[in-house]
Amino acid sequence: MDDGRPAIEVELIAAEGGDVARVELGGRRRRWWPVVVAAVAVWVVVAVVVGGGGGGGDPEPAAVEPTTTTDDRSPSTTLPPARPRPSTTTTASTILEGAPLVGRATGWRLLAFSGSPGRSRVVDLDTGLSTAVELRALLGVGAGGVFVEGNGGVQWVADPLDDASVVDLGDSWQIVPVAGTDRAWLSVPTPDRSSVSEVVLVRVTDGTELARLPVPPSGWVVGEAAGRLVLAGGGDTFVVDPAGAIEPLDGQPIAASGDHVYLSVCDDDLMCSTEAHDVRTGGVTTIEGLGQAAWYGAASARPGGGFIAASQSPQGTEQSLLVLPTGTRPVLPDGLIGVAQYQSAWSPDGSLLFVPSRVGIHVIDPFADGGPVEVTRIDLPSNGDVQLAVLGSP
Repeated sequence: MDDGRPAIEVELIAAEGGDVARVELGGRRRRWWPVVVAAVAVWVVVAVVVGGGGGGGDPEPAAVEPTTTTDDRSPSTTLPPARPRPSTTTTASTILEGAPLVGRATGWRLLAFSGSPGRSRVVDLDTGLSTAVELRALLGVGAGGVFVEGNGGVQWVADPLDDASVVDLGDSWQIVPVAGTDRAWLSVPTPDRSSVSEVVLVRVTDGTELARLPVPPSGWVVGEAAGRLVLAGGGDTFVVDPAGAIEPLDGQPIAASGDHVYLSVCDDDLMCSTEAHDVRTGGVTTIEGLGQAAWYGAASARPGGGFIAASQSPQGTEQSLLVLPTGTRPVLPDGLIGVAQYQSAWSPDGSLLFVPSRVGIHVIDPFADGGPVEVTRIDLPSNGDVQLAVLGSP
């Protein structure tokens, strides 16, 4: 319905032979803020998970290649070629006792990245083999490798994290891996580095650019839900589906995980609540008792759905909660103190949470009967600057 505001036309350039698409959307009257329009080429984004894939739910859609075109307006399809650099160096190994370290064989490897020289380790959780590895800053985890800080931008390093598999991906502020594939969305900053201008889909194994998507003014990438990319900007939230359709949502985004986008929604009296919006069905669930939740760190989005939030307890103390569409539950056992939960990492299947502290890596089962329990503690002490990632399949 025409509300008197002009339509906005946005051109999306899809590289590597993709069509140049134009999407025109008229203004839509909304309760609090105007709609900012984004456009997208045909693509499929699968769930953002550590090591690829969630721990359940519907099968993830397969990636769709862009259609070929001869449009002269398409940009160069390839980012700078792969140039191995000394981003990784493996050194001495030891064996940790108690293997398999999580009580069962999983095929997983734990990366404990430390900003202190000589303290980063990769641990085979089945055998206990702990190997020292030198990495630049850990930026993210994808299927079969990690994203690290390189010379002038982001680099992809495939497992087993050696120099032979380093690929330069260019400048980026945020990385959203396409789970189970060799692709990732990178957020590209504006020339003055004041905000994000667009997101670019790249093939991480060789740096080839596959598609581009403009980001709303002052916007950012929230994540993905059910194969849809979730963007935010200008007070709005947008869900872009695999066919290119854009669904605006009311509310400020908190997280995206599984099939849901989690939003903080306020009424005219500025009374706010947290809602879980199912992007498959359109259903909305209000999550009671959460208040103004904060979304923290790499451990927030859980494979298979849900995220970690910090919320105030009735006694006024901060507590860490696992937020699910069905409600909330504690994520850490009572009495576990001195841990850096915001540098934690989920297992690839979303069943266990790895939490660092000065005495080791605590492996937590948040779903145990009677509440969260510590399954084991891995002998990898940290000085508070460690980041964790778990490599492997669900």
